[in-house]
Amino acid sequence: MAVQEDEKLFLVLNLLAEPDEQYSAQLIAAGYWDEKQNPTPQAVEFIRKFTDSKLDAVFQAVAKKGSYFKDKGYVLLAAGLKSTLSAEIILDELVKQEKLKKKNEHGYIVRCGKNH
Repeated sequence: MAVQEDEKLFLVLNLLAEPDEQYSAQLIAAGYWDEKQNPTPQAVEFIRKFTDSKLDAVFQAVAKKGSYFKDKGYVLLAAGLKSTLSAEIILDELVKQEKLKKKNEHGYIVRCGKNH
């Protein structure tokens, strides 16, 4: 069975979800992990592509609501995400790109002067 490239895979490859033995074997067979369950270049590429595919939607949703903390559900829905863990990874990437600012523990806001 082929591994579906989705949010579940994103979470597992980011070590935020524990796969069962069968899924682990599938990840190794599909080339996402080596035999020691270390990510391969294929895994790194998938993580990058998944993150990049969600950046704009997450940014736009935060900009519309004014803050991630105000309406996490809206941000998840707008970006097509199911997990707040996935959103946090993408929000942190937007902080690294200086598009968002982390105001407190989970209060991401748009940085002044950034167009949305």
